[in-house]
Amino acid sequence: MKAMCTMVVLHRPPTRRKMAVLQLLACVNFPTSVLCKVPQLFDLAEILKIERLQNVHLLRAYQAQKKNMSDKNVHCGGAGEKLLYHGTAKNNCIPIMKNGFNRSFAGCNGTSYGNGTYFAVNASLSVGYSSPAHDGSRSMFVVRVLTGVYDAGHKSMKVPPPRSYQQPHDLYDSVVDQIHQPDLYVVFQDNQAYPDYLITFR
Repeated sequence: MKAMCTMVVLHRPPTRRKMAVLQLLACVNFPTSVLCKVPQLFDLAEILKIERLQNVHLLRAYQAQKKNMSDKNVHCGGAGEKLLYHGTAKNNCIPIMKNGFNRSFAGCNGTSYGNGTYFAVNASLSVGYSSPAHDGSRSMFVVRVLTGVYDAGHKSMKVPPPRSYQQPHDLYDSVVDQIHQPDLYVVFQDNQAYPDYLITFR
């Protein structure tokens, strides 16, 4: 299925660049919970454009998973939907936009907390995983992620650990780098993440 997007190209205004970009972000309905974090990117990079992605097939699969997790975790926080960041190489962007995130590529940037797909709480952490293209531009997705009930990750994990060893098939929904204040979330099911926006920067 063809992935659709709404794109706003952000040229560099000579003054008040941050304010100008924040105003332009409203054109793609950039989520307010992420909007306040965008200025942090300017300490690291120049934002060139932001694309709002629309893939009905991926969204339906994500919404179905969200309902399943909400029902499963009805007494412990529900699906735990969060807006997180995922930095990647430019040549990975179109496959992700069309087909979503693929765990088979796990390991390209390390597997410190398990063989899943990694998402960061702060954009500054994802910048390091956004390898530059020939023109110097980099790519970062803003992603809806269903974190659910999570546990600490480990590099040997191929799936989340069981919530209870008396019920070994009842697994946690995701894993993290640290329990109390996670910086990274790792998911092991591809339909737990939906690419919502693509930020191009340098």
